[in-house]
Amino acid sequence: MPVFITKPVTATPTERYTQSEIMAFMLEDSSLSEEEERKVKAVYKESGIGYRHSVLSRFRIRDKALRKNEIPESTRQRMEIYAQEALNTGLQLMESLQTETLPEQGINIGHITHLVWVSCTGMTAPGLETEILRRFPFHESIQATAFNFLGCHGFFHALRYGSSVVQSEPGAVVLVLCVELCTLHFKTNSTEDQILANSLFGDGGAATLILGDRPSGPSLEIRKQVQKYVHSSADQMAWQIGEHGFDMRLSRKLPMSVSRHILSALDKLWDAGIQKDSLNAWILHPGGKRILDMLQTALNIPDLGMNPSREVLRLVGNVSSASVLFALRQFLETKNEQASGNGLMLGIGPGLAIESAVFVY
Repeated sequence: MPVFITKPVTATPTERYTQSEIMAFMLEDSSLSEEEERKVKAVYKESGIGYRHSVLSRFRIRDKALRKNEIPESTRQRMEIYAQEALNTGLQLMESLQTETLPEQGINIGHITHLVWVSCTGMTAPGLETEILRRFPFHESIQATAFNFLGCHGFFHALRYGSSVVQSEPGAVVLVLCVELCTLHFKTNSTEDQILANSLFGDGGAATLILGDRPSGPSLEIRKQVQKYVHSSADQMAWQIGEHGFDMRLSRKLPMSVSRHILSALDKLWDAGIQKDSLNAWILHPGGKRILDMLQTALNIPDLGMNPSREVLRLVGNVSSASVLFALRQFLETKNEQASGNGLMLGIGPGLAIESAVFVY
């Protein structure tokens, strides 16, 4: 049975910063050495990012006394902000679904059979998916689940789950909400990992429907998914709960490791009836400029094929699990309406996880 995903809707917080504004914020840290200042400037200049959004107003405040009140210190304080602001982003996505996606499909909220919440930047119990259920007129038999704390490849876990649902339950409609508030975990220490993480991540959310019947309007048909863990590089991307937010391990070796293992990670995809030399579309997780550069070289992708991922990186930075859906929306909005072909969707996460899917559009 086929699996389809609809054109995503997206949402971002109202606070929008240029990359240069965030760099200026970083450089105000009086504890930075000259060498560390040089590293900060180099990383931000080479990031490929123009703008990022945040639920915090701290990055524009220059008075250090006032700024202190805007900085959540403990993990508990950060999670309190997450609970409110992640819900707000989820509500924005639901409103967009009701005005854009659902009317296009000729369905209403009551037709949705499964709700999936995806987020790695915060957690609550009960989960925010239950609050979404409470606020909208879903059918009483709807099934809800959550994929928490996975990382940038979280959507691919939801896609695998949603695909199983629509293949086993005719008529099922699976709604996936990916909401990430990465800047809640911004830290001003000067470790290389933290400098890199601070330069990449922004806040945002995206939502899509997974269906077993071909939808109206722009969509993709997912033919096959494959997951590969590169255990030898697992320490190059990690995500742990610390006392002052979540601590990220993000090695500069990561792009090279992804490039080295990407071809073997995709080997099992090509028995899905799609040949790798037939690909003419690529929706790659905009994890960072170096990762995109190395994937382009390793997969021999033309510059035009990189446009959706690079444009999302420029406009919003890396928004973790939601990023690939931002790139999918960008692809569907900019492609020729009559164009069709085969494509590759790719995500990277802790582990080191390489998630991939081939699709027809």
